[in-house]
Amino acid sequence: MLICHVIPNLLTGGAETMLYRLLRHWRRADAGHAVVTLTAEEGPLGDRIRELGVPVFACRMAKPAPGVRSVARLLRIVSQLRPSLLHGWLYHGNLAAWLAGRLQRPPIPVLWSVHGMNGNLRREKPGTRLVIRLGGLLAGTVGAVVAPTQAAAAIHAEALGYRRARWERIPNGFDPLLFAPDARARLRVREELGAAPETLLVGMIGRYHPVKDHRNFLEAAARIPQASVRFVLAGRGVDSANPALSALIERLGLRGRVHLLGERADLPALLPALDIAVSSSVSECFPLSIGEAMACGVPCVVTRAGDAPLLVGGAGLVAPPQDPQALAAACQELISAGPERRRALGLLARDRILTHFSLPAVAREYERLYRRLTRDREVSQETRICSLVR
Repeated sequence: MLICHVIPNLLTGGAETMLYRLLRHWRRADAGHAVVTLTAEEGPLGDRIRELGVPVFACRMAKPAPGVRSVARLLRIVSQLRPSLLHGWLYHGNLAAWLAGRLQRPPIPVLWSVHGMNGNLRREKPGTRLVIRLGGLLAGTVGAVVAPTQAAAAIHAEALGYRRARWERIPNGFDPLLFAPDARARLRVREELGAAPETLLVGMIGRYHPVKDHRNFLEAAARIPQASVRFVLAGRGVDSANPALSALIERLGLRGRVHLLGERADLPALLPALDIAVSSSVSECFPLSIGEAMACGVPCVVTRAGDAPLLVGGAGLVAPPQDPQALAAACQELISAGPERRRALGLLARDRILTHFSLPAVAREYERLYRRLTRDREVSQETRICSLVR
């Protein structure tokens, strides 16, 4: 069995990271994987996937619309691989997997994954809006659509037209061996930042995008008066070269209290150093950075967006989205609770990840789904052969 994954790129994001983790934890010797990226932007995860022995192919599609040559390249790659199943990731990857699967003879079964929770299409680019709408029309023609949460499935069905989809709920998974408490990280990261050992760090990990609502986080930070509290932001586009972020930090009087770290490949070493992890999103599905922080024993504050509250459960606090005053109050509650209370919540958070969201269990769920969809294809092929023989 060969599973071919089709994804827009391998830049560091939630879905891309989840794909890498799934491949890293695959244990079946009788099933292989290949990855096809639509653009030439393989990103940092491309080399890491190759190191697993999984081939990566790039279609080099241009933006905003793919050319005939790049589409032909996609079809040629899939035809040469002859996979048992095409697994699309994200809206553009889903549509490309559907097209490539339909144009093969015989057609190849297709599985989709949706990860966004944005029911408001006005936040998306016109081309992306069109792809999402097309996905809604075609969702009933694929073998299954995976959503990490029931809320994600509901929004797609009710707001985005995915009513005919055959839904499968498989949550994002977290590796508790990779993301784990590390007492040494506290001093190491504070030394890197030039902060005193007793400095309390409140962090937010996420790419620079309107749905992550960095403004909400920073406006909440400005309402936290303690000089001993600093704020750490990391993610693609979250660095000093971002003029909007730099101007906002200056306007809020946060210069010297905010560290913009950009994209970091060492999150397992960075997250355990935080005292509090925050998700300030206006729209969210199942935030990987929060689950990773929980696995590291860090208490979290999240906005009531998607299934972030379900993820943290009783191991963190929840605030309304787009409400910096409420977000600041929740952070302040954990700051004032003291280190022992935060440590207790962190232990509860890690136990919640171990019990409900471990990556090995998630990989087994994908294996079960892959086998069901490929078995259905084998049965249908046998039926057609029998009918021809008769």
